[in-house]
Amino acid sequence: MIDEYIEKYFYLGSLENRKKGNLFSEQTNTLLEEFHKNKEEVINKLKTLNKEEANKFYEDYLESNNEILEKMNENDYIMLDNAFYIGEGDIDKEN
Repeated sequence: MIDEYIEKYFYLGSLENRKKGNLFSEQTNTLLEEFHKNKEEVINKLKTLNKEEANKFYEDYLESNNEILEKMNENDYIMLDNAFYIGEGDIDKEN
């Protein structure tokens, strides 16, 4: 159980990512990649739509982003809650 906790909240996908300051879990990094891919697709799609279609498409995109943010929060809520506070037993970004 401890190994799962460490893998999810501290291993962070790879040591290289951690050295770069990436404190997210592998699952959250995957969601960030999905977010980036969606963003690029939306930018390209919006260029081809009229105003009404673009507004609807963008609203759907925002809803999708909120779902991604919720999943990220579920994956890394401890790290996100303690991003600016390190108390006893909390994540220490330096170690």
